[in-house]
Amino acid sequence: MREIGSAKRWWWTIPFFLCAALAAHRGDPRERAEDGATLDKPIAPQATVMYWHDRAFGQMNLGLARKDQKKAARNAWLLAELANINSRHNDSPRFKAFAAQLRKHAVEVANAVEQENVAMARASSKKISQTCKACHHQFRHDEDENGEKPGP
Repeated sequence: MREIGSAKRWWWTIPFFLCAALAAHRGDPRERAEDGATLDKPIAPQATVMYWHDRAFGQMNLGLARKDQKKAARNAWLLAELANINSRHNDSPRFKAFAAQLRKHAVEVANAVEQENVAMARASSKKISQTCKACHHQFRHDEDENGEKPGP
């Protein structure tokens, strides 16, 4: 078995813990945590969730390129869950629609990979990219005209 550096081994677990923490509560969303925060709102900053969106999307595409079904499917499912979380960061119906589209296309990729339909997985991945660009165009104001974030 190939040895992977410890820094590369653990990074993917963080979003799973984040998703699990948010999914653990299934009761009345109006209930409050001990610190007074509502439990139906995300606790991580949106920038953190978007960082993991980007990582999961990149890893999903890397899995597709390397024909690593497990990696592609795992990251597609993670991206779908992150879309669920991110939809809670903005009350705009348009923002929620983009998150729903992202989730739908990520599930399509995961299902296509599991069915070994590479063409459909790649087509759905392209739709994810288009959805992200459209959402960022409307809701992000920290990018230049090429869609690039300004440097440090």
